[in-house]
Formats: sequence, structure tokens, C-alpha cells
Amino acid sequence: MYLSFPQNQFFDADGKPLVGRVTFYVHDSDTEADVYTLTGTTYTQASNPQFLTESGTLENSIFFEASIVDVLLEKYVGSSSMESDTDPSSWESVRTYSYGLGLIRALYEMR
Repeated sequence: MYLSFPQNQFFDADGKPLVGRVTFYVHDSDTEADVYTLTGTTYTQASNPQFLTESGTLENSIFFEASIVDVLLEKYVGSSSMESDTDPSSWESVRTYSYGLGLIRALYEMR
């Protein structure tokens, strides 16, 4: 079963659309998760991280197989092309959080 990551619009601390990337990790690890896009009825492995558009959204819907993933949002502060910039100082962490089915179930059970 694949779970969908919502195509939210992300914003920086100044309220402007976040220009940067979203990286998905296996929950509670530093291993990047396998992520997919959907073309018709076929899931195709996608790159991880995913880069955000100028409006702060993902180009495509993203899916994953794990019940929970950890999500890292980063703002691009470099001066070249963000898709090819590997300099860690060009990326500023904005937020890290967990997302997935297990979290929804746990919140429901806490009620």
C-alpha cells in the first residue's frame, strides 16, 4: 500500500513561498526513504530529495510505502542552481517532522 504526501504549499519564516527541497527519511533514521510518483496507474520511483517550485509546492504528488516517514524541509540559500548544489552551507533547515498512517492511528487511539 502506498501513502500519499499532501501537495501543501510551504512557506519560509517571512511568509514567502519556500524555495528549497523536501527530503523523506525512513522513520527514526538517517536513511532516505524510497519515494514514488504516479503516472496513470503505475508507481515510478522518484528522486529524493524533491525540489520545491517557486510557489513552494512539489511538482508532483509523492507516495511512499512506509507507514511513517520523517520529512526535512530546507530553504535554499545558495547562489547557484539548487538542483545541483551539494554544498551543505547552501541549505538551511526549516522544519523536521514525521508524517504517515501510524501517526494518524496513534492520535485517534489517544482520544
